[in-house]
Amino acid sequence: MCALLLVPAIAAAQDQRAMLELVVNRVSAGESLVIIRGADALVPLTGLTQAGLTGFKGRRETVGDQEYVSLSSLAPDLSFTIDELDLRLNITATPDLLGRTIQDLWSGAPANLVYRRDTSSYLNYSANWHTGNHADLFAESATSFRGASFYNTLSATDHSATRGLTSVTIDRRKSMQRWTLGDSLAYSGALGGDAWIGGISVSKEFSINPYYVRYPTLSLSTPIAVPSVMEVEVNGQVVSQQHVAPGRLDVRNLPLTIGRNDARIIVRDAFGQTRELSSTYYMTSSALAQGVHDYQYNFGFRRLGIGEKNWDYRVPVLLARHRVGLTNAVTAGGRLEVQPGRLLSGGPSFNFRVPFGEIETATSVSRRDNEWGKASLTAFNYSGRPISAGGSIMLASRQYTTLTPNPLNEDPAVQTNLYASASLGSPLSLTMQHSQTRMHQGLRRERSTLLASIHLHRNVELTASAARTHDEHGRGREVYAGLTVLFGKASATVSQTHDIRGNRMGVDAQQPLPVGAGYGYQLHVEDGATDIATGIARFQGQHGRYEVRQETVGTQTTTTLSTMGSIVGIGGGLYATRPVQQSFALIRVPGVEGVRAFSSHQEIGKTGRGGDVLVPDLQAYYGNILNIADGDIPIEYAVADAGLTLAPPFRGGAVAHFDVQRVQRVLGRVKVTIGHEEKYQQYGELTVTAANGRSYGSPVGSDGTFYFENLPTGTYAAVMEYRGTRCAFQLVVPPAADMVLDLGTVRCTADGGQ
Repeated sequence: MCALLLVPAIAAAQDQRAMLELVVNRVSAGESLVIIRGADALVPLTGLTQAGLTGFKGRRETVGDQEYVSLSSLAPDLSFTIDELDLRLNITATPDLLGRTIQDLWSGAPANLVYRRDTSSYLNYSANWHTGNHADLFAESATSFRGASFYNTLSATDHSATRGLTSVTIDRRKSMQRWTLGDSLAYSGALGGDAWIGGISVSKEFSINPYYVRYPTLSLSTPIAVPSVMEVEVNGQVVSQQHVAPGRLDVRNLPLTIGRNDARIIVRDAFGQTRELSSTYYMTSSALAQGVHDYQYNFGFRRLGIGEKNWDYRVPVLLARHRVGLTNAVTAGGRLEVQPGRLLSGGPSFNFRVPFGEIETATSVSRRDNEWGKASLTAFNYSGRPISAGGSIMLASRQYTTLTPNPLNEDPAVQTNLYASASLGSPLSLTMQHSQTRMHQGLRRERSTLLASIHLHRNVELTASAARTHDEHGRGREVYAGLTVLFGKASATVSQTHDIRGNRMGVDAQQPLPVGAGYGYQLHVEDGATDIATGIARFQGQHGRYEVRQETVGTQTTTTLSTMGSIVGIGGGLYATRPVQQSFALIRVPGVEGVRAFSSHQEIGKTGRGGDVLVPDLQAYYGNILNIADGDIPIEYAVADAGLTLAPPFRGGAVAHFDVQRVQRVLGRVKVTIGHEEKYQQYGELTVTAANGRSYGSPVGSDGTFYFENLPTGTYAAVMEYRGTRCAFQLVVPPAADMVLDLGTVRCTADGGQ
């Protein structure tokens, strides 16, 4: 019995303790106290977890106040060797014991993105004068205040003025939700209708966060045994290359394009061995990611006669649609339209993401004036390289109806659309399209088209098309051939056309407007039964856009003169600029004139007398890159940062403030009075404090000299201290244009000196 009790003590006496370096799969993980027991090694639990090992069990025992794990009990998932010469414990573990490394390739929003919304307003205008002394005006205004946008449009002619759309919009950025009170366009989805209503609308608006991933993306996983280099390819392009540690590697949100994508992960380990993981994935633009909702709910009074009548609000209506991603492959939804007492229409819809494309199905029933109708839709789309194809078919009974008006009294029974395209090498692409509509009224319309495009040269493209039509006017053929040549930003096209109007030759030339100031033009000339010539000349300046348009058809010529621009109020000032698009920003370089400003690296203007320049065409909620040319800033100024990534609000503006400091050196000499003696202070520290609490310091030289860099104009509470000597006084820095301001001698009396 005593011998049995002595066995554990003898075993414990044989334990050897050593401080060893832990190396896990060739990666150093620090040092740890290791107990060596024969062919086994016991390592503290905390040491293994700090080394990155997870999910293991094994035999454990407590030594002192620490829990140790037997490495031999973790076989076969783990093996080890001890290097006595280098005092190293080499551990080789399977990737499953090394946890997960997540590499998310979705860049998301820029790290330095600034969301900013300032109280602002703009008034867009377009004034036009036409031949015959006729004029018209269109105006659009919006005011952004504390997250709400107040919007209104107005059109006017020689005889009348008509209100267009009026609304208040509130965007909730975190939930990507948009509330609209007033006029809005409601649409209920596939097989549904649309209507302008005056009322309340709430919708999911993904553009509020353009970096949000709403469609399902591809993620891949692979084990990594030793330190390696990972290379990710998508459609033959390298999108990421990084060093990765051992463990389970999860690569998420690969950057894909809509349609078929071929992805590869290539792993090259430290021994030169290469492994490859490949996958084919179809990226859809209709199926939502699991758990993502897309919806729009509209309730109000239907509005008719927009642009013609001011307040023509009729019957109450409700339009609603809602979709949700049940899985990454299946999205379910539904739609509803209600006009109380007269119309009810609605039904379910489904979107499917499949390996070879995307499928949409929808069905709907309607009831109007005690008549029931039904409709169904099936569509398929595949986008790939080098072939894309798809089509849709819609069937509807004659009684099926929605809120969309039907002024022509044409009720489609069957609508079919088919298309296919192929890229036959880099220079040639072909597209075939066919559409057919059969009406309940007996009408039938068909159109079949073949389009070919050939890149003859880097700047030369040949386009040709042939179409066959069949409708209530009979059968017809259309043929087109055109040669386009690019000249930098400009282009010219010579074409020949044959259609119902006969044979005619056309010449087109155009150059688009630049981002900033500059000009553009558009010219079209064609012969035939009736000669046509149209010319447009445009000029865009910092304060507006101007256009001259002349059109000649036969012997009739009309001329239109247009001026377009905007008056913007933001940052305490009014600015004349080009028409505002979605959002805008005021670049402010306080007090510095003539500094070039850039939007997305394109010059958009120079700062004016007050140091401001307005950028009228930014994307709402998107990270717009704004810069200033710091080389244009005079030498007496310094700017901390010449770039900013700014996200302005929808129909609103933000101030992009570039803080410049006037470079001015302030110097002087301190003379201290101690008792009856006055002398220049030798050494010490001078501290001045502004009214806002900000302090500045300067050493005092052997002759009492002090020196401050960029000390703003103002009055400061000053304190000079040195080896028990202390005196307080006021330091006044007056305004000055010179880069060096010499205050001369300033005096103070030491505490206790009088």
